[in-house]
Amino acid sequence: MIEDLTEALQARAEELRGAAEELERIEAALAALRGSKTVRTDGRPRHPGGQQALVLEAAAEAPGSTGAQLAVSTGVGSPAIYAVIRRLVDLGQLRRDDDKRLWVV
Repeated sequence: MIEDLTEALQARAEELRGAAEELERIEAALAALRGSKTVRTDGRPRHPGGQQALVLEAAAEAPGSTGAQLAVSTGVGSPAIYAVIRRLVDLGQLRRDDDKRLWVV
């Protein structure tokens, strides 16, 4: 029984991994279509710290955005966006309110 459950969970994890990769490609394509000059077509920043700059710029343009909204507007993948946000909050450059909305400090 445990073996069957383990195999089922491994198969599902593999399915979701493919979906996550597809989401990142779609987000990168959206960013490219919006004419973002700071993001490559694959969604990676052009320079170190680029994702932080993208997130700060997007948060300044849309104060009170959520992490998910910033992920879409920047083309930064969903897992990465939260690490970037956490770093910016720790650095005191972003503030998160009780509703998890983000504001540039």
